[in-house]
Amino acid sequence: LAPHYQIMLTREGAAMPLVVTYSTRVDEATKQTLGVAEVVLAPLAAGEYVLELSLKKDRVSEVVSYGFRLIP
Repeated sequence: LAPHYQIMLTREGAAMPLVVTYSTRVDEATKQTLGVAEVVLAPLAAGEYVLELSLKKDRVSEVVSYGFRLIP
């Protein structure tokens, strides 16, 4: 899987100026290749956010979104 883009969004869908890094690793137990997205959450206030990734495999793009809530 190759990343096309990765971005952090507010609950309303506005882009945030946070760096999201993407890498892959192989799970030794299952031999599956897993995607790993990392972002520093320290600058964020309590609230709801979305991590959106666009990934490409064999010229096919897929967008996945992961919503999450930060609780103090």
